[in-house]
Parts: sequence; structure tokens; C-alpha cells
Amino acid sequence: MAARRMKKTIATSLSEEELAELDRLREQQSLARSQALRWYVDAMHRLPLPAEPEPDEVEALRDAEAEFARGGGRPRAVLHDLEPRRKQSR
Repeated sequence: MAARRMKKTIATSLSEEELAELDRLREQQSLARSQALRWYVDAMHRLPLPAEPEPDEVEALRDAEAEFARGGGRPRAVLHDLEPRRKQSR
């Protein structure tokens, strides 16, 4: 005899954007909202855990944050190079 899973009812609040995303997923997968939530939770369990950053990566992030705090940022040339990609990806 198969064991029955106990189900619990939950109530939650979602922003309009989150609800729209849930409904987009629901329609895409032909699921009810509750099924879409279960599908999402199951998909998240299948993702690999994020790797811990290496010490040199942490140092680089701290250096970048400090540079940003001083008012630094990317050189305009880099931003200019990215502009065509932004327009193409839309």
C-alpha cells in the first residue's frame, strides 16, 4: 500500500510581477497555480549549490566595492562597447 502524502494549505502574498511570472510559468507548462509552485520547487532542488568564492575572488569583489564607493566605475570605453549588445538583446 502506498503511503499518502499529507498536504498543507498555505496563503501567501505575491507582487503583481511575481504573480504574472507564476501565471506565465503555469501557462507555459500547462499547469494549475499549485502545480506550477510544486514544479518550481522541484526545479530549484535540482540546481547545483552555489560554489564558495575563492579567496582571490572575494578580494577582487572587495577591491571593486571600494573603487565603486570612491566614485569609480567602468571606463566609458567599456560601457560604449556594451551598448550595441544591449540594443541587440532587446
